[in-house]
Amino acid sequence: MFLWEAMKKTIYTLNVGGYSSEITALTYPLLEYYARKIEAEFYVIDTAGFPGWPITYEKLQIFELSKKREDDWIIYIDSDAVVHPETIDWTYFLPRDTVAHYGSDHAAVRWRYDEYFARDGRHISSCNWNAVASSWCRDLWQWGIFFLWLWRLVEIVGQNTWLMIMLYQEILLNLG
Repeated sequence: MFLWEAMKKTIYTLNVGGYSSEITALTYPLLEYYARKIEAEFYVIDTAGFPGWPITYEKLQIFELSKKREDDWIIYIDSDAVVHPETIDWTYFLPRDTVAHYGSDHAAVRWRYDEYFARDGRHISSCNWNAVASSWCRDLWQWGIFFLWLWRLVEIVGQNTWLMIMLYQEILLNLG
């Protein structure tokens, strides 16, 4: 696809259960303006696709939605994010084989420290209030679904380590 050819872009946001209307009354007009500016559609995910799971996992619906909608570019921005009217179209600067997201949260805000955070020492955490990926990289949202499934399996099977190792090995063999 050439740069000057029209590309289908969608800005997704999450609002299952009517998240804070006082905030979205301020942020949605800015998100809608940004969508028009970059010639993207604005799509609010407002239905639970993973009932019983934490609400943030609903972002993982983007994988199937973006395939079904045939998006060339997928942009996710949280419902409470304020987008400056002069924000550039990130898709013009991002190679199609690359994912961008705001990735410099302080780790202590999101995680309980373990040996890996302690060893690393940078206190960096990745977050996903804003992410951009082309159709080539939409699996950014697919792998989350795989890990949700694996976590559910751990809950069902329990902590039987040998059984989990055998199941995990079988899963990897079937993926390959």
